[in-house]
Parts: sequence; C-alpha cells; structure tokens
Amino acid sequence: MHTQRTTRTATITLHPDDTIWITSHPGAVETREDALDNMCVLEELSYGRSVLIGLDMSAVKTVNLDARDIYTGVSGVEMAALAIVVGSLMSQVLGMFYVSLNQSSMPMRVFRSRQRAEQWLRHLQRRQQAA
Repeated sequence: MHTQRTTRTATITLHPDDTIWITSHPGAVETREDALDNMCVLEELSYGRSVLIGLDMSAVKTVNLDARDIYTGVSGVEMAALAIVVGSLMSQVLGMFYVSLNQSSMPMRVFRSRQRAEQWLRHLQRRQQAA
C-alpha cells in the first residue's frame, strides 16, 4: 500500500519497499515555503528511519535559491541514498557537477530516466538487506 501526500509543487509517495519518491508537478516553481512544506511531508513519511529517496525533477520549471538552500541544508530526514531524475542533458550535467562537489557519504546519482533511477535504488536496497 502506498502512502501519498500532495503539496503545491510535488507529490510525495512512500512505497511499500520503504522508498520515497518526490515527483515535482509539471511547471512547478519552487519557493522557500514550498521547500519547507515538502520537507515537512518527507519527514512525516520517513518516520525517522533511514530511507532511499527518488527525486523526479524532470517536469519542474525552477527551484529558487532559498528553496535550494533548504533542500541542501540539515533536515530531520535520514537519507540512505538519493536518486535525482532530471529532464534534460544540461540538467544532468549540472546535477552531476553538484553531486561531485557534495562531500556526502550518502550515495547520490543523477539520471535522465526514472526507470534507471528506480533500478539503482532497488540495487542499493538489495545490498543493504544482504549486509
């Protein structure tokens, strides 16, 4: 069973395998308030557990600087891994640059395909369960 919440700019879904997908609404323009709302829902759905997160930004129009600061700041969500789906090659290149600058120990990758991102998260989940 899925648990799903919708905010002004995204649909956030907890899947039965304990992965959480954040899917930006088409043409969304994310502000500081939107980021705070989305993070609040993410914290609620993660229940304080370490979770694998998929972030599908392929349809988003823009995320303003204040919102980006909230998303990259410290939060109450413990992420085991983050798969980011983007809509263009340029976004993928920029995303990969961002990931290379990020000093996080958490696995993080940028994809152009949601299917490939889901496969990667499932692979990580299998590795976690085997450990």
